[in-house]
Amino acid sequence: MSDPASIPSKSKHSIPSQRRLHACDAIRGLLLAIGFADHIDAATYSTLGLRDWTLAGLGLSDASDGFVCLSGFVFGYAYSCRLQNAGIRKTCWHGCIRVMQIYMGYALCVTTIRLLKYLAFDQSFLNWEDWQRELFLVHMPTNTSVLGLYILALPWLLALFALLSR
Repeated sequence: MSDPASIPSKSKHSIPSQRRLHACDAIRGLLLAIGFADHIDAATYSTLGLRDWTLAGLGLSDASDGFVCLSGFVFGYAYSCRLQNAGIRKTCWHGCIRVMQIYMGYALCVTTIRLLKYLAFDQSFLNWEDWQRELFLVHMPTNTSVLGLYILALPWLLALFALLSR
């Protein structure tokens, strides 16, 4: 028999990743791909006909609703595990870092969209008022609203976790 002290212990940081729900991640990936196809079709004014083969083509809501719903479930599952293992401060700190990561991704999307518009037809790339409205989430470019939803909802969900932990 081996000594239990010689077995390497698992760190608290590896526990949430080992407890991931891989089936939920796979379904989220599928819904994300379907939503991406819907958004490409909308951006090309339905010239590709992709929407005919997705959930929206069947008369249902597009896949982004399912993606957001499933993401909320996965968030609750992952952060409740993190809250139990790491405590409220580390969980909120991790959540704040995640909000900043999502915001930086959003800012990159805004910059890319504005640059592509500038290269294609729109000469308002240097209009600072438009930049302010988009970066402060007042007016979001087409198909980026889910990022704004996450940026605004995640701090409230972290506050809710803090209240529920007491």
